Amino acid sequence: MYKVTRGPTKIITTTRKAPIHEIKPFDFEADKREVTIIPHPMSSPRPVFHVKKSPRSPPNEMTPGPVSAAHEETVKFIYTTWSTVAREVDTAKKLGKEGPVYYQEKTPNPKLKDFQPFDLEEWWGRQTLKKIHDSTS
Repeated sequence: MYKVTRGPTKIITTTRKAPIHEIKPFDFEADKREVTIIPHPMSSPRPVFHVKKSPRSPPNEMTPGPVSAAHEETVKFIYTTWSTVAREVDTAKKLGKEGPVYYQEKTPNPKLKDFQPFDLEEWWGRQTLKKIHDSTS
């Protein structure tokens, strides 16, 4: 019914030592306060488990797989295009010219003529408050 793995288990014990602060009665004068640190071993050692990697466990490190030619071409295109744009912006700033030009539609889309931008975060807040109000009613 239940499978118990067999094999040796390594348990190594080590002792941990931590400084213990000696507690003194509270003194209202700040000049006379002092703390004494006394090293004190723990009452019993703590076990440390060393786990062997099994062949079925996934690797902890991400190993890059083979890169296709299409992927390399896409990365190269994005890199060169972005470098060109960044260079143009820097040059425009140095020369004091107008910076990047933003895209503007020549003819506005008639479906978007009544569109009003809204604050999505505010809308979510109102929805949450409405749900809370409805659940308590």
